[in-house]
Amino acid sequence: MPTKHEIKLKKTGEVDDAVDANTGLTSHDGEREEDANASGQVDDEANSLAAIYLFRADFSTQIREVITSYQEIKKAIADFSGRLSLAKTRISTAEDDISSLASKESSLQTNFMSRKHCLSFKPGCQKFWVRTHFKARSS
Repeated sequence: MPTKHEIKLKKTGEVDDAVDANTGLTSHDGEREEDANASGQVDDEANSLAAIYLFRADFSTQIREVITSYQEIKKAIADFSGRLSLAKTRISTAEDDISSLASKESSLQTNFMSRKHCLSFKPGCQKFWVRTHFKARSS
């Protein structure tokens, strides 16, 4: 990997007499090579850090999506629970209404049977029908 100095030399077109063209080393016993190795390590670490930040960003996005989904599911469960409670209340009310209607039906059937019997115009039935009819209305 070329050093900053070499890149600068290439851009400007200058020639550095101290650099050996074959090895890329200066007369300072490999200092340039050590700089290049250090620069390569820094680049590797920078690439690793960039990959970690990218992974972190992706993970954060996925976590936000999971949390949002969890909140939506929690809200849907709460809505369903409310509707279920309302349905149970309506069912209970309907059962009470059915029970009330069944008792009214039984009472009406009994009343009808007594009226039907009295409509046969047997002696005494008309008086019974009139008494029960007016008692039922006055109560």
